[in-house]
Amino acid sequence: MARIVRILLVDDFEPWRTFVASLLKKNPEWQILSQVSDGLAAVQKAEEFQPDLIVLDIGLPKLNGIEAGLDRAGHRTSEAEWN
Repeated sequence: MARIVRILLVDDFEPWRTFVASLLKKNPEWQILSQVSDGLAAVQKAEEFQPDLIVLDIGLPKLNGIEAGLDRAGHRTSEAEWN
C-alpha cells in the first residue's frame, strides 16, 4: 500500500493554483489538504494540517513565500513583524 502525500498548495494567482491542483490530483497517492492565496494563511494551514509537502509561491501577499517557509522551518524573527 502506497503512502499518501498530503499537500498544501499556496499561490495568489487563482488560475495557476487551479492548474497546479488539477495536475496534482491526477496522482492518486497525492492529496491536496488545502489551497490558500497568501503567506499568512499558508502558515496557519500548515500548522493546522501538518502537510508532508507545501507547494509555495514566493511572491505572496501578507507574508511572502520566503518568510512563510522560514516560519515553517522555525526561523521566525518576530511575530510582530508578520502581523
